[in-house]
Amino acid sequence: KTVEEATRMVWDYLHVNHDLAPFERQPADAILCLCSSDLRVATHAAMLFKRGLGRWLLFAGGIGTGPHSGRNLMGWERPEAEVFAEEARRCGVDVACILLEPNSTNTGENVSLSHKLLREHGIATQRLILVQKPFMERRTYATFMKQWPETLVPKIAISSPSITWEKYPEGSGISPDAIVHIMLGDMQRIKLYAQPPTEFQIPQHVPPHAWKAYELLVSKG
Repeated sequence: KTVEEATRMVWDYLHVNHDLAPFERQPADAILCLCSSDLRVATHAAMLFKRGLGRWLLFAGGIGTGPHSGRNLMGWERPEAEVFAEEARRCGVDVACILLEPNSTNTGENVSLSHKLLREHGIATQRLILVQKPFMERRTYATFMKQWPETLVPKIAISSPSITWEKYPEGSGISPDAIVHIMLGDMQRIKLYAQPPTEFQIPQHVPPHAWKAYELLVSKG
């Protein structure tokens, strides 16, 4: 197996490939977009909203501190949620349909603070679409299912811009090597976080071929 093949296997595994068809028949109560430095994610969330797949569009994300945050990569000096909301308005989304959660600093807080905001606005949370970067679909799903503050977890689907691994780095502001390191970190955490005492995510099955691909990439540094 080549490094390129292994990378594609890990990339594919980190997608959950949820079907949005049920939300075409009955819209989500809200589309929750988890913000980052990648504005293509905001554009994708806006397009889903304009297709009628959700009743509200919520952007969650504060002023990032990590190496791949909007602040560090793009020089943004305000919450990522504000920058993403601006992109959604540029795409034609009515400002009256947009909600902002500008304080979260990680995926767990994206979930808990968004839940609080939706509750404060009296918005139902039975059906949600979560929008994220392609290689963060699985991590988002696993974290949401664990961190949602209510016993009854909503019906959810994860969605991301439809971009191949080969095309993704271009326009991301992140080098291919850096993206591979982020993906490997997420693979490691899928196993690590699903076990006590961390329990940040629900457990998930990792197929042998995906784990072998992960190990090959780790061995290559």
